[in-house]
Amino acid sequence: MREQDSDGPFYVVGGIYKNTKFTKLAPGEELQVFGPFDTHGKADDVWRDKSFAMVDNAMARFTVRSQHELEEIEHKILKQKKKDQKKAQGKD
Repeated sequence: MREQDSDGPFYVVGGIYKNTKFTKLAPGEELQVFGPFDTHGKADDVWRDKSFAMVDNAMARFTVRSQHELEEIEHKILKQKKKDQKKAQGKD
């Protein structure tokens, strides 16, 4: 067993982003999550498939993340959505 496997489960996380900083999803895009996988190797196989399928799109990115990292990413996205909603309400 690889040392990384002790931190499982693992997920493949990503999608189409607003820019190549990969900090915000593109408008209308949702975070794509695949898994859970019990080993990092199994998640790597899915990561490879998803990444290579989008190789021609510079705004696409997928990574392998642990459960804890996935929860942090989802929290940041939810926080950003709330911030964007407040901003949009202020413009009305």
